[in-house]
Amino acid sequence: MNKQIAILTINDYLNYGNRLQNYALQEVLRKFGEVTTLRGVDSVLSSKAYMVATIRYWMMMLKPGVSHAMAVRMYRSKAFTRNLVNDSKAILDVNGIHGKAGYHSDLVVIGSDQVWNYRWLDDDTFRMRLGLCSRDIPTISYAASIGVSSLTDDVQDIFREGVEYLKAISVREDKAKEIVESCSDRTATVVLDPTLLLSRDQWKIIASSKVTPKEQYVLTYFLGQPTDRQEKIIKDYADKHKLKICRMLDNRDVQRLSAGPAEFVDLFLHADMIFADSYHACCFSIIFNKQFKVFNREGSTSKKGINMNSRLETLFRVFGIHGFLSEDNLIPEINYSCVNKRHEELRVKSLKWLESAIVDATS
Repeated sequence: MNKQIAILTINDYLNYGNRLQNYALQEVLRKFGEVTTLRGVDSVLSSKAYMVATIRYWMMMLKPGVSHAMAVRMYRSKAFTRNLVNDSKAILDVNGIHGKAGYHSDLVVIGSDQVWNYRWLDDDTFRMRLGLCSRDIPTISYAASIGVSSLTDDVQDIFREGVEYLKAISVREDKAKEIVESCSDRTATVVLDPTLLLSRDQWKIIASSKVTPKEQYVLTYFLGQPTDRQEKIIKDYADKHKLKICRMLDNRDVQRLSAGPAEFVDLFLHADMIFADSYHACCFSIIFNKQFKVFNREGSTSKKGINMNSRLETLFRVFGIHGFLSEDNLIPEINYSCVNKRHEELRVKSLKWLESAIVDATS
């Protein structure tokens, strides 16, 4: 099988999980042919969530040393993409896929990450992310995430049209499966995030130790703002075990703030303990068999149907990890002999689904 495959995903250089899942999906798809990631021409709504994130970003940039660290982080992330992700052959806009001379696609694979989270998208971009602007090419989704617990009335028709058109549908969390199946006649399969399809040895190959300390350390990775109680739990653990605290995405730790995707991998690889509120932080903790504590993210649920925890709940369910999404100071130990066995079973199952979907869509 030697197909020309295009990945339709989010193109976000500053999002570690996005860059790493893009790379992982590309590596898995290379078994089936040549793989290109489409550069999307996205439109972003001036939603409250987007404005809050933008204001927070620029406030952080004003602090001493932060601007330089963020510039280094962007450079490292772009270098990671330039060297490891093939995304220079084609772009996607509302009029379809436009490639270099002679370029064509036999298949489009949508995913992973929150590619179907409509809250930050206008209708045209949402249609693009569903494959509706390139419907002349067979399209499947792999581990697509919606990132919300329900759809608003104004996007349901667009979403229904998109999923009805897809040749095969797989999603990353239980809630996304429920949404697909409740608003259409289609069946969706829950599969592993692409990062979990690569082995730890495959991840070690791309890891960079440029910001990894030589001493033993606790690693924190929060997309939200950790509470005072969470900070105390982290400090108490570090003090008890005589560990340094390394903080990613935190302007108190400018050196780690400059980490690119390859440095992200290395920091997780060598951490003694991990505290986080992030899905991909949990994924890489599992990949490298690290003990970790995950907290509820500040503002993770709301009356507007936003549920940030669905993906974590699904992850813990399929791996048989129970009682890890809590605010207490208990740190249960993970039995990785059981988790690793389950990981391999899920990896084989997910890869079989992907191969079958590709064969059916392109035959």
